[in-house]
Amino acid sequence: MEAPHIGNMLRLFITKHRLSQSAWARNAGVTPKTVASYLKHPTMRIDTLFTVSQTLAHNFIREVADMLPPDLAPQKPLDQTETVKALQAEIEHLKVQVATLEKALSLIGGK
Repeated sequence: MEAPHIGNMLRLFITKHRLSQSAWARNAGVTPKTVASYLKHPTMRIDTLFTVSQTLAHNFIREVADMLPPDLAPQKPLDQTETVKALQAEIEHLKVQVATLEKALSLIGGK
């Protein structure tokens, strides 16, 4: 699958929504030349695309993500509940072992 041309995506959006490049530039605090360069480039840094998405009130990052195959979904966060339970059980087991060793050492030292 070929990556989308970000500049073309942006151009299509502003054309569809009848936005001017100069208005976009004013709202973003950049020069019209900067906006024009956005429309020419096939790629864009993610932080720039994030800012453009906020300025134009459209999630271009999601739009790009939706073009990816569904089997590339992000991994689910690990369920740490089981890990925490296992670690708590291990702590309790170690506490018992420490208590046993302390008792054994006190008996040896008490002879």
